[in-house]
Amino acid sequence: VQWEIVDQNQQVEVRWWGCEYMGNHPSSRSEDGKLLHSLRYDANGEFEATNSRVAFLSDSLLWDYDYEGELFWRVQPENWDESKEYPEEKYTMQQIIQDQETEEKKGGAQLSLYTLGLQAFSTMPHEKQRMVAEAYQAFSTKFRGRLEKLKQERGSGCEITTTDVNAIMEELQKLKQSRTMALDPDDLPV
Repeated sequence: VQWEIVDQNQQVEVRWWGCEYMGNHPSSRSEDGKLLHSLRYDANGEFEATNSRVAFLSDSLLWDYDYEGELFWRVQPENWDESKEYPEEKYTMQQIIQDQETEEKKGGAQLSLYTLGLQAFSTMPHEKQRMVAEAYQAFSTKFRGRLEKLKQERGSGCEITTTDVNAIMEELQKLKQSRTMALDPDDLPV
């Protein structure tokens, strides 16, 4: 099951978390009528092993009733190699948007991810909204600056790969850790 773990520095780590399918849950159905199943999440670092009630929404999404969240899931292949988890792929923005729309339709989403995000954002206290918006604006400006430099170096029709995005993210993470996020992206070496 894919989790997003937020550390004490408010950094988000995406982690595939091992678990064992334990069968149908004894209470059979959720309050909203979905068939319940039991998962036993593996212990992982500071987290102990734990049981959870889930409903499978599709072949790639589940709802965890104990943690109240929609999560991606998959069956781990026999000879799974984590180093090959994210192969080099190239996407256009149009492909990313189409993929997102396809996933939303497959999952039976009534609302887009964007709309759900706005709804969640609006439930935060005003000061938290301001902090999140400022952090996102700083990140977005720096990220776009790095993409623009790649475009200048490679030409306007260049492809951006997962390796490029990972390198940019790693660089921005290092900048944040060194407390230099206030610098203009053009002032920093790429």
